[in-house]
Amino acid sequence: LTVMTKGQILTFTVFVVFYMPCLATIAALWQEIGAKKTIFALIFTTLIAFFFGVLTRGLVYILGV
Repeated sequence: LTVMTKGQILTFTVFVVFYMPCLATIAALWQEIGAKKTIFALIFTTLIAFFFGVLTRGLVYILGV
């Protein structure tokens, strides 16, 4: 029984590399650079992660991994 395919694992790994998962990191950024820049960083890193995740998924589909 397989939970995820190789392509899904690769896509998930690429997404996780680029998004900001840690609440402590968000809190530290909030204190250091302020609310607006922290929110921008969260949105920006999530969009970058989403873009590379979709790109990876497309390449996995094309290459048949």
